[in-house]
Amino acid sequence: MLTQKLMKLFFIRCYKVPYPGKVDEEIMEIIETFNETHIMLMGCPENTEEVRKSISTVQSAWMNFILSINSMNVDHVVELNSIVLVQMDKLVTQLVDQYSLEEDVLTAM
Repeated sequence: MLTQKLMKLFFIRCYKVPYPGKVDEEIMEIIETFNETHIMLMGCPENTEEVRKSISTVQSAWMNFILSINSMNVDHVVELNSIVLVQMDKLVTQLVDQYSLEEDVLTAM
């Protein structure tokens, strides 16, 4: 999961753990991947209003989390990461429910 990898890189950077990669570049790649996926989800015309609201909630939580990464305040970053994970879990559950219902309708035809 992207947020888990991001947290790993945050701790590597925060605690100056030896790492063979380029931490800041990898952090930016993760952020870009998450943002691209989020934009794709927002543009899906099949989304219900409930899903759209959840996507917006995730976006807000994500932005707060990303802004906190530069603070180096470990407790705050961990707390905001937890919020993102909870909101993402709700969104994924809604998407699964939404598309399961659509598939059931198509199968019944």
